Amino acid sequence: MVSCIGGCMGVGTIFQYGPIYLNKVLGFDAKETGIAAALPFILSIVVKFIAGPFSNLFTFLSERGKIVFFNSLSQIPMCLCFLSMALLPVKMIWLIQIAYTLVNAFAGLSAVGISKSVNLVSFYKMERK
Repeated sequence: MVSCIGGCMGVGTIFQYGPIYLNKVLGFDAKETGIAAALPFILSIVVKFIAGPFSNLFTFLSERGKIVFFNSLSQIPMCLCFLSMALLPVKMIWLIQIAYTLVNAFAGLSAVGISKSVNLVSFYKMERK
């Protein structure tokens, strides 16, 4: 639940305020803002398609272990990327753009952990009946 809330808040924040951040804080023009704001979401889709099947290859981890692994692998770097966006000086625009893009990539990993969690919870509920 905590991971789902964190991931949704991260994606929601970038979705709503990301283009404004790129335009007003970093000084991108309208065309650059559109491209720079769309790129992370495309990368997130790619990460989801790769990480989903890849997570099934981790046979050495239990299903609960996979959930913890993918949620930790997504939330900690996502937090660090948000911190870098807030703390880096505007002169380091490429590092900020990389952090901006990686927020959505790591949010894609969060979706893998969340979907595995939902499957595990529903499996246990079906098992109890």
